[in-house]
Amino acid sequence: MKLPFEIKSIKYDNVYDNLFIPQNKGWQGGDVAHSIELNDKRILWLFGDTFIGNNDYGQRKVLFPHINNSLAITRKITGSNIDLKFYWKNKDGPPSSFFPSLNKTPDIYYWP
Repeated sequence: MKLPFEIKSIKYDNVYDNLFIPQNKGWQGGDVAHSIELNDKRILWLFGDTFIGNNDYGQRKVLFPHINNSLAITRKITGSNIDLKFYWKNKDGPPSSFFPSLNKTPDIYYWP
């Protein structure tokens, strides 16, 4: 099958790859990542199924069932210095998806 596009190059990005390692407490990982450039300094990252928990000495301890989505915003400060913040609902209690299902459709989830 011939693709309707051509991939010209692929490169590994150490700066962004290192941003998304599991946190000591909080975001442990998510699948289906998409990024949207908001302006020349900020990028919105959307994730599908996400694990929230702790990372103790390189071992992920997932404390809750996964949530269906989360997001992050990166902000370029200077050069390769980038600020990163993750978002989901109920940061002080059991986590839940940033974009919740509608009451009429509880089994339909919002994934990027």
